[in-house]
Amino acid sequence: MEALLFGFQGRFTRASFWFVLVGVSAVMTVLLSVAFVTHVLSSGVDGPATVLGMTGIVMALLFIPLVWIGLAASVKRWHD
Repeated sequence: MEALLFGFQGRFTRASFWFVLVGVSAVMTVLLSVAFVTHVLSSGVDGPATVLGMTGIVMALLFIPLVWIGLAASVKRWHD
């Protein structure tokens, strides 16, 4: 599974490529929704910078692998 999602070697069929991209897009949508809700809910809190800072760190840690997976899937599809 690791080589399938994170490796740049090999090939993807159209179905596999779109399955991965739809999955990555769905996860990114959920992450952005959580960030938006966190921002809205923390606007009345005394320390919104702390809440937003932690949310930003978590989002960055999850965003980087998602971008990597998208790039790996694209490179594998370009091999065809």
